[in-house]
Amino acid sequence: MENTIIEVKHVTKSLGGHTVLSDINFQVPNGSVFGILGPNGSGKTTLLRILLGLIVHDTGEVKVLGQNPLSMTREDKNGIGFVLEDHGLNERLTAYQNIDFFAQVYGLAKEKRRDRILEMLDKVDLSSYIKKPVGTFSKGMKQRLSLARALIHEPRILFLDEPTSNLDPEGTVYIRNLILRLSREAGITIYINSHDLDEVERICSRIVIMKHGNIMLQGVIADLLRQNNQTTLEVKLEENESFPELENLLSSLSYVSNFKIEKEVAFIELNDDSSRLLLFNALTQNSIPIKEITQIKNSLEDLYISIVKEEEHHEVQ
Repeated sequence: MENTIIEVKHVTKSLGGHTVLSDINFQVPNGSVFGILGPNGSGKTTLLRILLGLIVHDTGEVKVLGQNPLSMTREDKNGIGFVLEDHGLNERLTAYQNIDFFAQVYGLAKEKRRDRILEMLDKVDLSSYIKKPVGTFSKGMKQRLSLARALIHEPRILFLDEPTSNLDPEGTVYIRNLILRLSREAGITIYINSHDLDEVERICSRIVIMKHGNIMLQGVIADLLRQNNQTTLEVKLEENESFPELENLLSSLSYVSNFKIEKEVAFIELNDDSSRLLLFNALTQNSIPIKEITQIKNSLEDLYISIVKEEEHHEVQ
């Protein structure tokens, strides 16, 4: 059984008379890449601040590295690294000076600091910028420097708040690969706050989806996508003139939950995977001239949107 490095039990938090977190429960296994997803106002930032010991929760229990974050000693907190969305770098100082300052805060001995700082700058591919003022750096370079700073004291767990926010594609790919290397090669547990569904699906093994301070869904991504058994097919026809006939047919089939026709492609949502054969038979029997059928893989975005839409539907009723 996997060791648990973060444990949250029945946590609630109110701010200004408004419930921000309501009965939050989850665990983060040691060595995993764990994602908290949710729109603005979902409570994920408040939860992160609680886990870092920056604010106090109202009820429930929180443990990070087996301890209450509020009662951790400085030595205990050396097991934690974090990068918040506002990186907090001093832009007048050089890359080396920024990391050296935090290395001293974490108590690294002078004789070890230089080698460790150079190692971290090399890890994030910033060795050639060691003497450059951070104010001259791009957003991606600042994010990489922030990660180097957060890793200087060799933490066991790394908290990241929107790690790829506002980065260009190249910067996003670099941060993604760095996060995966830290998890796989260094065994660091990564906790990510994000609303970037595509990146979370690429990086994380487990997720929690939050909205309005509640957990809507949680689990292993691969398992959750398998459980979301709706099947979507992309259908192209040999003759575009046959689309009206296809539309009439799809409207009559009970196992077709939804469909839309865009230009020369039909997107067909089935109630479940077992309905595919029924659809194929119906298309053949009605002489629909099929050119190509492709099954669209269920994505985290599909799952997320279905949960949000379902919850909004219940709110309206």
